Amino acid sequence: RGPVHKPRLIVERTPAPLWVNGLIPVLVLLVTFLLTAGVIALSGANPLEVYRYMLVEPLSNKVGALEVLVKAIPMILCGIAVSFAFSAGYYTIGIEGQLYAGAIAAAWLGTGLGGLPPLLAIPLMMLGGFAAGMAWAFLPAVLRIKLGVDEVVTTLLLNPVMVFVLDALLGGPWRNPTTSQLQSPEIAVSTRLPRLVPRSR
Repeated sequence: RGPVHKPRLIVERTPAPLWVNGLIPVLVLLVTFLLTAGVIALSGANPLEVYRYMLVEPLSNKVGALEVLVKAIPMILCGIAVSFAFSAGYYTIGIEGQLYAGAIAAAWLGTGLGGLPPLLAIPLMMLGGFAAGMAWAFLPAVLRIKLGVDEVVTTLLLNPVMVFVLDALLGGPWRNPTTSQLQSPEIAVSTRLPRLVPRSR
């Protein structure tokens, strides 16, 4: 008798048909709604009423829609940044800490660049924010390359560290001595982006 060949399981990556690519986001949304509807119903609330309150109410007036944009734009930009990192093989989960690092640097620069024209001050603030965000991501990158430490863990664990740094700044050197508000000093007028919609954030 000849040797018995056991069947082998082979997993291959093949391109999905175009209609599947369009169907995946729809299925993800549907499954998400079904899962959350079950949890909402178990808590005794009406899922449709909750979805209306969460998804329709905020967009039903101009102020609410603009506030949604204020909250969404940083998340959209973070999502784009993560997609670049993922495509390079760097699986960062620390985008929150990197965003805060960039915001701290930009706010600090914004208080000191008031003497420069906006065409120079704003790009300098942006470059400072980019540099600070990259610097915060640099340590996990070095740990991965030199020691093989998983960057998913290190970038995730650095998020609360940056939150503590921000809290220390807002509660310390940046605390307003008059009002004691926990907010950074106002940046110079020449470093502010133009307001896209009047009387909005």
